[in-house]
Amino acid sequence: MKRGVFVIALILQVTISSYAQVYIKGLKEVVLGGYNGHNTQTFDTASVSDINNEIALKYPTGYRGLGWIKYQQQGQPQEIPLLLQGDSLYVSIEQNRISFTKNSPTSFYNFYKQVSGLYNEQEQSLVKLKEFYADSSSFKKSVLSELGKLQVEKNKFYATMETYPDMARTYLRAETALESTNALLQVQSPPSQEQLRVAQKEMEKSIDLQTDILMHWGIIHRFFYSYYSLSNVLPGGHQHSTDFIVSRLSNSPFRNEYIEEIITVLQNISGRPDIAEYFSQKALATIEECDDFQENGDGISGRIKRQMQQLSIMRIGSPAPDQLLDNGKFISDINSKYKLIVFWGSWCDHCKQEIPQLKAYYSQLKKQDVEVVAMGMEDNADIHKLIASTNPWISHYVGRNWKAPTTESYYVYGTPTFFLVDEAMNIVAKPKSVEELKKWLEVHQ
Repeated sequence: MKRGVFVIALILQVTISSYAQVYIKGLKEVVLGGYNGHNTQTFDTASVSDINNEIALKYPTGYRGLGWIKYQQQGQPQEIPLLLQGDSLYVSIEQNRISFTKNSPTSFYNFYKQVSGLYNEQEQSLVKLKEFYADSSSFKKSVLSELGKLQVEKNKFYATMETYPDMARTYLRAETALESTNALLQVQSPPSQEQLRVAQKEMEKSIDLQTDILMHWGIIHRFFYSYYSLSNVLPGGHQHSTDFIVSRLSNSPFRNEYIEEIITVLQNISGRPDIAEYFSQKALATIEECDDFQENGDGISGRIKRQMQQLSIMRIGSPAPDQLLDNGKFISDINSKYKLIVFWGSWCDHCKQEIPQLKAYYSQLKKQDVEVVAMGMEDNADIHKLIASTNPWISHYVGRNWKAPTTESYYVYGTPTFFLVDEAMNIVAKPKSVEELKKWLEVHQ
């Protein structure tokens, strides 16, 4: 091997076990990984003492989607995207030049990303340049002419995507639609309804929920966030987006995985709880069997279904269930402007962050006429009594039982869960944290 040149050979093969092997030669240390929803997952890490030695890595044979290898080159972190689908793949790196197995999905994917990036850089430079000249200037007319020629070249190149292998075409089509949509949403002058509708249709062409390929993409949250943002400025609004997605979820073997990711996106759309609520209502009404695809560490079966029930039933403005507390009073008997109902447990890691903040904020809450009602989801009553004795608020023992009447009536699917209710027991806010509670009270007090 010539000095300054090293070759990475990745051979992806299906083995008798449930893993495919990846053999790498030319690096001392490398990490192989992929994506699960919006999360990054590492499949394997290995190293050797000499770059001429071979590194063997593995990933699940069932994984089909975008993956990556990460390594260090001259002290700088490097990352190369790969399309993992069980085929043999070779990656060669010569100084700063990277090449892949001819006609492999990975070669098409990376070639397209590189060339489209160059086109976009040229386009941005010309757009900036034309701003320096008056509209009547011959220089500006010349720049506009070059922009027109460049657009023709780009369109011809983009059309070649349709001849690419399925996986490469799927990802590139979705990424191109996402980039185009974001560009439209960020322009200073409002785009036409026709431009927005075309962008919406292009995004919808990319929404294939019959396979889990979009789950292994890495930017699934960005995609659906932009899709809903686009729909919100079109007739039909978010209802159109939800109706479209739910129609494609009904027969999908991966519907629960996609529902969980989409709900997470919709809950993070600031100031629009109605979007997640409508999605949940529509999904529950349309999909007959919607249960959790796996039990989480706390043994909640049907977590996804309960999450949608909470979003669709426990909406802001809806009445919260009343509850007879351990002190002999109902929640509605508490004489305060607001009651903050908190489901939590000392075993919950997130609670260990939020409850101390709530405790520190409690005296201020009392000044704002807010009382805290803590629903203790402890393993037993003795632990609950011990912990309750150290807290300044009203405590009620529920137990670590997701099927307890109180837990089910509030459709609790995780901890901590907060409900802020008014004197009439109507839900006025569902903060995700103490900080969100503070911000709400600052605005509404």
